[in-house]
Amino acid sequence: MNNLVPLPKTIKETGGSFVIDTNVILYYEGFKNKILLDRLDLFVNYINEFTSSKNKLNLMLKGKDKQPIGKSINIMCNNSKDYIIPLSKDDESYILNVSRSNIRLVGNTVNGTFHGLSTLIQLMKIKKKIIHIPCCEINDKPLCWWRGIMVDTVRHFIPIYVLERIIVDMAKVKLNVLHLHLSDDQGFRFESHKYPKLHELNQEYFTQTELKKLVKFASSYGVRIIPEFDIPGHSTPFVVAYPELSSGYTPKTIPNSYGIFRTVINPIQQKTYDFFTDFFKEVVEVFDDPYIHLGGDETMKTDWNENTKILKFKNKYDLENSDLQLFFVKQIYNILSKLNKKIILWDENMHENLYKITNDDSIIIQRWRRRIKSYKTEYIINSEGNYLDKCYHINDYYRVSPYRFINSTKETLGGEACIWTELADKNNIESRIWPNACAVAERLWSPIDKCEDGIDAEKRIIAFNDSKHGFNSQYYNIHLYDELLNDLPDIENIKNNRNEYLKSLTIVIHCLETTWGGFNKEHSRSTLVYDNTIILNRVADYALSYSPIAKELYNMCYHYIEGKETQSRYKCTEKNIIAIFDKIIVSSKNILLITEYSSRLMDLKNICDSLILLSETGKKCISMVRNEKTDKKWCDDLLSKFDIFDINTIKGVYISLYPVVKLLLLSLQTNKFKIKKHEIMRIPNKMKLKN
Repeated sequence: MNNLVPLPKTIKETGGSFVIDTNVILYYEGFKNKILLDRLDLFVNYINEFTSSKNKLNLMLKGKDKQPIGKSINIMCNNSKDYIIPLSKDDESYILNVSRSNIRLVGNTVNGTFHGLSTLIQLMKIKKKIIHIPCCEINDKPLCWWRGIMVDTVRHFIPIYVLERIIVDMAKVKLNVLHLHLSDDQGFRFESHKYPKLHELNQEYFTQTELKKLVKFASSYGVRIIPEFDIPGHSTPFVVAYPELSSGYTPKTIPNSYGIFRTVINPIQQKTYDFFTDFFKEVVEVFDDPYIHLGGDETMKTDWNENTKILKFKNKYDLENSDLQLFFVKQIYNILSKLNKKIILWDENMHENLYKITNDDSIIIQRWRRRIKSYKTEYIINSEGNYLDKCYHINDYYRVSPYRFINSTKETLGGEACIWTELADKNNIESRIWPNACAVAERLWSPIDKCEDGIDAEKRIIAFNDSKHGFNSQYYNIHLYDELLNDLPDIENIKNNRNEYLKSLTIVIHCLETTWGGFNKEHSRSTLVYDNTIILNRVADYALSYSPIAKELYNMCYHYIEGKETQSRYKCTEKNIIAIFDKIIVSSKNILLITEYSSRLMDLKNICDSLILLSETGKKCISMVRNEKTDKKWCDDLLSKFDIFDINTIKGVYISLYPVVKLLLLSLQTNKFKIKKHEIMRIPNKMKLKN
């Protein structure tokens, strides 16, 4: 019950459990919508993976099968007849009642039923192939109807199979919008039959058939897919492929480097709008959501200030550049309105006259900057503070209310977590998204008064992430650790111990956290210009955004210091702490044996030395805490010496074992063996760390 993410609107525990220890019937009452029935089949198959042949779940349908006698899970959807795709502003509420003999789930819509199933799965505790579900009454609905993740597929191509995994994981925490960033200066990922030169700029792109299948796949998980084509700025592919669209500067190729480029669409010529009329006719045949994102961020206006025809147009109508961009937006909006589409724009498009185009949610502003001028007429979705590629901590994302700094706008519809892929690719993107996106998901779903305890939220999110029902992101990365070992020479001793090296490497990397917060970071390559030709295969690329080992060890050390446990439990905790420190020492020494064979593994040399030093210090601290003896000068000297870990990173990672040792040293320094858990230790803001 304590690990639900996001927290439901109301929940009441009633005592006892519904136990699946014999065959149980899942009985569906409602219109036989194929998408919903397919999802129920998936639910049944998922549950049966954890049970034995004696306690299987079986699906029965009202009208076809008789009402079951005995234990059953009854599911009812009040409005499923016309469901094809998830719609904006759908009623996503559900009621879930669990008793010892019966479970009843009622959703007002297919999406509400989907969310109830996700909650039901999270409630399940599995012991020896028997499922226990605590008895409770849940009445739930979302705070915001727009709860999304934006995935940049341009800087690094993210294939369909990865997007499908992301969609499945989104549904687990009730996220309902996948925003696909399909065009930017570095590429174009949408197959256009009308304008094939666009997608031919890249070796990798999505075919229209693939995207149609993805839209259908997402709908079966209650997830909408919204495409983004960034115009009039960030538009290099359009201008390279079709130079007649340019306002002036016309490069011959798309760039590999990152940044803001001069290319900008010409907003005053009719052929621009003829082009986009044809282009968006193709787009709407693939994406059936009401919204299309037009970008509009970071538009370089140099050519609008130098092109004589554009200057004449601006002077004639007394337009500033911001007015000219609004003019462009209005023309594209008119094109899409005729195709029954609404638009989304990044917050640079806030304008005092935006509401004159439309005064409803046909235009939504996506906010990504902190303090921006509002004209109190905008419909907003918030992404400020929710950039997952920054690799902040869970609690940092949890502090971001969808309403902060924007209370004066007309309506806040929700928000999106964004993952830009300058430093993420198909191999590590999921470890950048999860579990941090859970914090965003809860803030967008749960009532505001339920989101006041970030420490509790972090605990629940990590527990869910590591559970059988959570995410596999950190485990997907293990195959990357194995790939690091491919650099090793073909020496018999190394080959014979490869599995041991992999275990050691996993332990070492799980003591670290990546600190990448932007492509201008050193990233272990200070002499290189960072661009999308550089392979993301260093330790910092493979490290997670949080350290599972350090988190566990920190909690164990805190409880040990607090000393509230029984004597036997106290000794057991001490034994477990020492065992983890020893495991880190042995693993670090193992990796030091092979660092000389690879420049990538060489990144770990100083890291392993530091982990050994910190672990040895931690063991000595535990001994001193046990005996309640302290050496203040020793603690002072080490805290001063170790302060470097709070200032610098090593090769783009933060050594997360340091906060554990710092906790122990501070408790010894002050002889304060009973402390509040988080009054001393907070891992520093990663964006303040120096590489």
